[in-house]
Amino acid sequence: MGSHQVLELGSKAVAAGSKRITPRALTLAIRHDADLNSLLGNVTISRGGVAASTVSKVEKKKKASKKSKKSNKSTPKA
Repeated sequence: MGSHQVLELGSKAVAAGSKRITPRALTLAIRHDADLNSLLGNVTISRGGVAASTVSKVEKKKKASKKSKKSNKSTPKA
């Protein structure tokens, strides 16, 4: 595993129309690859941002709260 693999994954993470591998693309590629993430887990890439793993957790909470609100509305109140 070397820089060649990081560049290959980074190039796949780049949008179809872009011609540059950005720090953001490298960060996303590294965080989504288990081996590279374990190797570079404590590395900070300047201008790389963060992987969006927490967004799915927030969406699950929103869905759960919407379901509970709907169930509260369906019960008649005295």
